Amino acid sequence: MSWARVLAILPADADSILIRHIATDYLTLKNECFNFLIDNSNLDLNRFNPLSKVTAGNPWAQQYDNQNKLSEIKLDVDRTYQETDFYGKNHNNGKSLINILFTFTKTHKLEYRQGMNELCAIIFYVTHQGLAPAEADIIETVAYGLFDSFMRRFGYADMFYQSSMLGHPVSPSGDPSLDKPISPLLRRCEKIFELLHTKDPRLHKHLVTHEISPNLFLLRWVRILFAREFPFDQTLLIWDFVFAHVPVGKVLPYPSIIDYIAVAMIMNIRTDLLQSDNSGCFTKLLKYPKLDSVGQLLDLAIKVRDNESGPSVQPPQIVMQAAQAIMTRRDKIITDLNSVIADLRAASESGKPIVTEIRKLEDIVNFIKK
Repeated sequence: MSWARVLAILPADADSILIRHIATDYLTLKNECFNFLIDNSNLDLNRFNPLSKVTAGNPWAQQYDNQNKLSEIKLDVDRTYQETDFYGKNHNNGKSLINILFTFTKTHKLEYRQGMNELCAIIFYVTHQGLAPAEADIIETVAYGLFDSFMRRFGYADMFYQSSMLGHPVSPSGDPSLDKPISPLLRRCEKIFELLHTKDPRLHKHLVTHEISPNLFLLRWVRILFAREFPFDQTLLIWDFVFAHVPVGKVLPYPSIIDYIAVAMIMNIRTDLLQSDNSGCFTKLLKYPKLDSVGQLLDLAIKVRDNESGPSVQPPQIVMQAAQAIMTRRDKIITDLNSVIADLRAASESGKPIVTEIRKLEDIVNFIKK
């Protein structure tokens, strides 16, 4: 249960008695959240009509809201990782997800958001594997603590709402009076795209030229921590990698290693992207190619992180490949020519001069002569 140590929900010397005490507190909290059925024996039904939501303080309105939230959560949970035996064949595990998600959102007076179910499902699975064969209520208790800490201590709840739960700035300059506030998630996407520009200006330019909005794919990548981009087992490895790069017990609003993984994912399919138009780029980014192993991708994320201090200092004719190795001459020429062709098409459509593209072609010719 190394995640529990990182998220600081259990002390290093936690014993069964302490965990049982924590479980009792959680069960009490859960029962309070689920105890929303109305005792109408002493309720003035003339004043509080079950069919009316207008009357101020009408307890029926809150009950309907709770029932709607439960239905929404259940609908998502019933579709969560059903291809796995753990959730597809064991409905009790899905019931625990419903309990955790409803208790969390109701306790903190939050609206449930789609995607929370997938985060919770991964956390509950890891908890179950780490604590088996503990009692079901113990497993659910620790999973709730992990999910609560992940969403609030790790700051991941900010990825689901317009404003930050933790009070972090949500405007580009950090001063809401100067800028239109944007959500923490959108700001995160902007930072990732800025980092891509720093690490690979050419790839960044190609995506911008072809009007590839980073929000259209990064929103999903970041919000659910890559859970939909990779198979379940590979997602677990990526999450292990993330937690391995977080100091134990340190409060973090958002671990920056996630940004580096996102940039590495884009760079990992660099050649394909540079050879694709708008439609092709979107297809590859929205349906990320299957990887035989995520090890090389995570190695690339480390390289992106370690070289973040400034733009890559390389000759203009040398382009980084997915693993930042030098391309072969043939691959480089093909890639450069495809890029120039795309730029020429864009210039032609917009009526812009093509002097820059001609210079690029001259550079390619000079490179071939070497």
